[in-house]
Amino acid sequence: MNILAIDTCLGALSVGIGRDYPDGRFCVTEHYEERATGHAERLVPMITCELARAGIGYRDLTRIAVTLGPGTFTGVRTGIAVARALRLSASVDVVGTSSLAVMAHRVFEIAEGGEMGLPVMIAVDAKRDRVYAQLFGSGALDPLSPPSEMTAEEMAQRHGARVAGTGARLVEAAARGTGGLTIVCDALQPHAGDLVWLAQSLAPLGDVTPIYIRPPDAKPQDAKRLARVSS
Repeated sequence: MNILAIDTCLGALSVGIGRDYPDGRFCVTEHYEERATGHAERLVPMITCELARAGIGYRDLTRIAVTLGPGTFTGVRTGIAVARALRLSASVDVVGTSSLAVMAHRVFEIAEGGEMGLPVMIAVDAKRDRVYAQLFGSGALDPLSPPSEMTAEEMAQRHGARVAGTGARLVEAAARGTGGLTIVCDALQPHAGDLVWLAQSLAPLGDVTPIYIRPPDAKPQDAKRLARVSS
């Protein structure tokens, strides 16, 4: 199986390639850049470069994986648009999961010792004193809740978990020292390399639908619309 994975949801851009080799090895490579803007301009050149580095082309792909959100409106839309276009041009299946699940996979991979039995809460700073959140049980493929938006105070009520993501410190502050929360990584972003590993177990999508938890900040300027002239 040759997999292309892409993430453009949050504060980073990454492309992962998973390639099968004749000797039975499955190797994953990744190019990752932290950036707040410019995902759309950078994504396709990055994909082309990473495919060439792996020694395969678009026609060699057997699966495309994409993060579906939550994230910035433009970022989520960019990744999904490219995945849809490549599905048509390369005639391959597309799979996807939440950006929060991809981050959870990394947390479970680095878990050690007594933390192994704890669930994982991913908390992403959604601004306005809110977080994008999702809870996972035994792994990233075991979500205990859907991706949602909540206040840091609401999330802090869930004790006995590891918390990771850019909203982790907000949750810790909201807990006010009540304990039960372990901060794992407060600078975590999704990595397409992690998505490659998850993609092998994900079912193909019929509709590649984004996970938009809140509407975009940009609003139509109704006051500047011209009135329609009736005939």
